[in-house]
Amino acid sequence: MQTSETRFSIAGRARSGHIRPGGYWRSRATVNQSLELIRQLEAAVRDAGAVMERLNQDSVRIAEMVDVINGVADQTNLLASMPPSKRRAPGRQARI
Repeated sequence: MQTSETRFSIAGRARSGHIRPGGYWRSRATVNQSLELIRQLEAAVRDAGAVMERLNQDSVRIAEMVDVINGVADQTNLLASMPPSKRRAPGRQARI
């Protein structure tokens, strides 16, 4: 495994004097901090994806409602554009 090999390589260099005393532990702490930040970023991206999916679903529902409203508006405009003599009164058939 590359991580184990890297860890042993760093530890070996530390023992041989190629790394300042304590440098291995500081490096390891930095790597661990970086990994934690990556995990937090991953969770934030996953949460953002879930929010975007909910927004998409809500947008579809809103578009459906707008279609219904536009249909009602079209019918209302059509009715308003008809002369009063052609409009159907409640309970009566429209004259054609």
